[in-house]
This record gives sequence, structure tokens and C-alpha cells, in this order.
Amino acid sequence: MQQRLPLVLAIILIVHLAVSLFFIVDPLLLRSTRLSKIYKSYLLPGPFFSDVKIIDNYRLHVSWRVNGQWSVPKDYAMENFKSYQSQLNLSSLYRSRLERTLYLKLLLPHEGQEPELFNRKEFIPFIEYHSEHYLPKTADSIRLTFVHKKVTDFTIKTDSANYLLAR
Repeated sequence: MQQRLPLVLAIILIVHLAVSLFFIVDPLLLRSTRLSKIYKSYLLPGPFFSDVKIIDNYRLHVSWRVNGQWSVPKDYAMENFKSYQSQLNLSSLYRSRLERTLYLKLLLPHEGQEPELFNRKEFIPFIEYHSEHYLPKTADSIRLTFVHKKVTDFTIKTDSANYLLAR
């Protein structure tokens, strides 16, 4: 019995690696099957990214003005992600995900939502979070710069939108 266990585990590992390689190659025939979705979400080893995440990239830079001086723009979601990578602090990763979710919900509205950024229901939790965690109490203005980077046909196109909020 004890001699079979390593053999069975080795076979399971080999089958898992073969199936993983199969789904990494991503055949069109099985792309939309339930097994493919489950395997890619929960069992596939390694950081294999989808095309959508590579092609479209959104960033938020926040700066504020105190006593007539603007601060250096900061990308807090990216800073927290870099903190996670350097220190392996999971709370930084979760904070980065939360911040990206907050600004992506604000930036990418759904059908039927208010077109004006400051009137959307997502704006209040977004600005409260940033005011509580990052912005100084003495800031009299806040500048939000959303940057959209799109990669198509080996060219990078960048578009940005600036919003100024007076307190």
C-alpha cells in the first residue's frame, strides 16, 4: 500500500500538468465549457492573463492642493500592489483590489447610470474611502486623473480624463 501511494500521486501530478498545459494552450473547441472555466479559475497553475486585461488598462492618479501647492499625483492601487509584492503583505493586495474596484465602478458606468461622474452613487463611497485613507484634512481641492491605456496591433494608445473637485 505504501509503495502505491507515491505512484498514484505521481500519476495525478502528471495528469494535472498535462491538463494544465492543455488549458494554457486554450483550444477554441473547449474554451466555453464548464470544465474549462472551473479549471482556469481554480486549478490552473501560474499567472496566465486573459487578453482583455492586457489590452485595456485603467489607472487612477490622485493629487490634492494644500495652501496653493499641488501634491505629486499618486496611484494608490499600484503602490499597494507593489507593497504586496515586496513585502508579501496580503492586506496590501486586498487594499489594492478594493481601490481598483472602487475607481473602475466609477469610471466604467453601466447602462442607465448617471453620465456625470460626481452624481453617480459610486462616487460617495469612492471619495469617502480616499478622504479617510489618503487625503489630508486640509486639502482644498482634489484632482482625479483617470488614464486608459489600450494596446492594439503593437501600438499603445493613451487617453486620460481629469476631474477637479473643490472641497
